[in-house]
Amino acid sequence: MRSRLSFHQKAEQMADGVRRQQLGWYARNCAWSPAAGLLRVVLLEWGSWLKCEKEAAHPDFFSKEELSEAERLFQELSCVLERYAAMPPNDKDNLERTVIFARHELGLDSADSEILLLLLRYEWNRALEEFADNVLQHVRSPVAAMAALTGIDFEEAIRRLSVGSTLIDSGLVCPSEYKGDHQGLAGRHGHFQLSLPVRKVMHASFVSHSDWVEALVGLPLASSLKWEDFAHLAPPQDLAAKVMASAARTGTRGANLLLYGAVGTGKTEFAKVLASHAGMRVWSVGETDDDSNEPTRTQRLASLKLAQQLLGKRSDALILLDEADDVLAATAPSFGFPGRSRLRDHSKAYLNRLLDQNAVPIVWTCNLIDEIDPSVLRRMTLAVEFRPPDRSVRARIWRRVSDEAGLTLGAGTIDRLAGRYQASPAVAANAARVAALSGGGEPAIEQAMESILRLLGTSVLPDVEPRHFDPGLVNCRDDLATLVERLTRPGASRQWSL
Repeated sequence: MRSRLSFHQKAEQMADGVRRQQLGWYARNCAWSPAAGLLRVVLLEWGSWLKCEKEAAHPDFFSKEELSEAERLFQELSCVLERYAAMPPNDKDNLERTVIFARHELGLDSADSEILLLLLRYEWNRALEEFADNVLQHVRSPVAAMAALTGIDFEEAIRRLSVGSTLIDSGLVCPSEYKGDHQGLAGRHGHFQLSLPVRKVMHASFVSHSDWVEALVGLPLASSLKWEDFAHLAPPQDLAAKVMASAARTGTRGANLLLYGAVGTGKTEFAKVLASHAGMRVWSVGETDDDSNEPTRTQRLASLKLAQQLLGKRSDALILLDEADDVLAATAPSFGFPGRSRLRDHSKAYLNRLLDQNAVPIVWTCNLIDEIDPSVLRRMTLAVEFRPPDRSVRARIWRRVSDEAGLTLGAGTIDRLAGRYQASPAVAANAARVAALSGGGEPAIEQAMESILRLLGTSVLPDVEPRHFDPGLVNCRDDLATLVERLTRPGASRQWSL
């Protein structure tokens, strides 16, 4: 638990009239709630600050002699709290405006809005944060604490903060994924967390509703690659573009495209190019948190749901959830903490429902599919396996990226590069850029390629075409043709080595 505010910190916080009014409002709700008896100590402590009196210590239990004095103080506190019967203002006008935007866009009612406002103020008002955490310590239930603070009925608070509610299913709020000790009621490490996009923008100022939406979902992605760079994926390539565009145009729910294959084969760039080819725009969601760290699975799903809500009215929108192995996997690593792996089972129905009902088509990219539950795979509309492009496609890619980088490479150089490297278009373009910047030509390209391929675990190809290899001439006790068929058939495990 975070450290308590010092005497001087409390004094500074309470000197702010708006924050004092907010604290008084939530304290009044607690005093009139069914949990008031449990919260008497908390209310007496903070009530002294609402009265601008010196901090007083109140024990958790009162002796008989102290009881009458405590009753007197509590009656006095009740009179003080009457001053805070009016709805408190927000710290800034823009917070009120962004909540109005959320109500309009996501269909929040007054109870949802009260919960959202409390979570926003919690991250802004340090005194309110500590008061809310004190309430949680005494009622020992995050939902009960939320109900007491907002004045909402406990059973109603359960409905508002459960899967299936507007706040959770819209992606505004996500329950904490960590099952250990939490650091408070809300915030980054608390029981209830604002989703990453909301945390980033809800305290900022926006002139219009459209500016607010753009800040939440970001700008659409673009790629410098061409549709022809992925010709080796045909015919699934063309089918995927037609299906995604038609689903978006007609509002068909449950359109999901799975792109899977080894690292560095161009899955992310293909998603961008597919959107452009199909006359769509693609937004990437769930990439980093507000400190540019890797978000949790729950946070990524919340960001995905929020983007679904905000882009759902567009007929040209496509959503990309990149590196989705952690989101789609049926099990999670325990890292030595018993019970964590059960989280996947708990959320499988939630994920399946999302795949069935998503209004905006989603592109999911994965490196491996072995750990994905069959019930999830069955819900994919299409799946495209990414393989390295063949030699003719690689030659065309090298020719184009060298021209774009301003390099003059002869036909022999192009042919050698195509023969040596099974590189995706993006990797080839980066190598060409290195050569152009360094003025190194083909040797610089080779150095750049080999450094990146080493990172990706991809080796340089021999200078022969695969069709020149005859497995029948190999002295081997196994039938290599049968072995290759077993290892390359659809759905075969990739967990093997030779």
